[in-house]
Amino acid sequence: MTAMRSAALVACLLLACGGTTVPSPSQPAAATPAAAPEPEPARDPLRDALRDREPDPEPPAPAPSQLDQVAASLQLAQVAGLEAALLPRPNDSHQVLVTLRFRHGDAASLTGKQAVGDLVGEVAQRGTTKRDHVEIAGDFGRLAADVDISSNAGTITVRIETIRDSLPEVLEVVAELLAHPGFRAADLDAVRRERLAALDEADQDPPARAFKLLTSITAPWPKGDVRGTASNAELKKAMRAAKVGDLKAYHRAFWGTGHGELVAVGDFDPAELTASLERHFGAWRTKAAYVRAPDQSFGLGASEHVVDMPGKDLAVVLAAHDLALDANHADAPALLVATRLVGGNAGRLAHIVRQEHAIAVFGSLTAGDQDAAGAAVFGAIAAPEHLGQIRTALFEELQRLVDRGVTGGEVAAAQSSWLAEEERALTTFRGLVSALLVDRRLGRDPAWHRAERARIAAVTAEDVNRALRAWLDARRLTVILAGDLTKAGLRSR
Repeated sequence: MTAMRSAALVACLLLACGGTTVPSPSQPAAATPAAAPEPEPARDPLRDALRDREPDPEPPAPAPSQLDQVAASLQLAQVAGLEAALLPRPNDSHQVLVTLRFRHGDAASLTGKQAVGDLVGEVAQRGTTKRDHVEIAGDFGRLAADVDISSNAGTITVRIETIRDSLPEVLEVVAELLAHPGFRAADLDAVRRERLAALDEADQDPPARAFKLLTSITAPWPKGDVRGTASNAELKKAMRAAKVGDLKAYHRAFWGTGHGELVAVGDFDPAELTASLERHFGAWRTKAAYVRAPDQSFGLGASEHVVDMPGKDLAVVLAAHDLALDANHADAPALLVATRLVGGNAGRLAHIVRQEHAIAVFGSLTAGDQDAAGAAVFGAIAAPEHLGQIRTALFEELQRLVDRGVTGGEVAAAQSSWLAEEERALTTFRGLVSALLVDRRLGRDPAWHRAERARIAAVTAEDVNRALRAWLDARRLTVILAGDLTKAGLRSR
């Protein structure tokens, strides 16, 4: 009898007798009442020989990955002019999440409309021509629905979380809000106050100030270009000047379906949802056809900028330069792996937290989704008095990364971490919605993701080191230092 069968026999005895331990030879078992001996079965030499030749049972098949589970039930279609991903997931709470993203306009037609484009969505959510904010909120409360309508120059995003039975009526209310917003002056004033307060708060936050300045420097699009970054002062001025008539004109000229994405995940019937969306949005067409505004790298040289914020307890250092490659570039997978092993709690920059008193560090090297417009971005947040030494340590570690490279063990750990995070993102409804929205925008499907996982798995340490030497250049970094510069000892810069 094989060892495996012997072990199985012991297990069976334990289960049959209700035991939890097996006495060792040196420790006799407790006495038990004697049982009448059972007659041994008649031996069959042929049967015993065949039994002993049986192969061990095959191990169970591995559980399907989250990606495989998604692929098994995902439906891709075009619904009401939107690229749709429908993923039915029945659940005990009957929860369903739906996100609609409508796109409109082009770079020329949207120039100078950032502030109005940002305001129009929140104001539209506050009521229709027939019902005010209180009535709309009452409807959503009765329907157990959480609905958010947001916008910017070029997009409208509607996020819905509700239950299966309420979804048809929720979509009806949403359709009324989008097609027939009330645009009351009081609603515009309320939203404007909230937005101005948020901008005032951001002006007092060192990381927010630093990131805003960094994006405006590294992507110097012409003033008013929808791809550019308006300063908070410019946004405040434009928001204060916005009138109800401006919102109505923007809505009339741009809003409607025709291009965009739709994702539904949860407890719903795809056929019923499709019919409802076609009924409510199929004929609601934008007058301004969407044309994607291409992005680009600007190839800027090194520079350093400071933002003095006296009295602030936090300070930040940011360093970045552009990467002129897109997601289809041969080096993109290696840079993605490099991101995993540079940033994060176990990454190359983590020792700065331990040794240089940083509160947080981060780093990434990303390719552009559709255009050769990626970015290498690194940074740390710390108390102001540590900012100078952290800046030095950050630059030293980046140069060390290029000069000495990474090891095979680091690459394997980064690949494993990346795959685990990819899988984890697909375990929640919200994570699925976010991932599928990106996929629909870029025309990706589960087959693309399988191929991407294979590309990541094939990356070697040599690939990562070659890509780092080719793309990461500390001599080109734009550096931003924000915080109390007197405490940081950087006031003279």
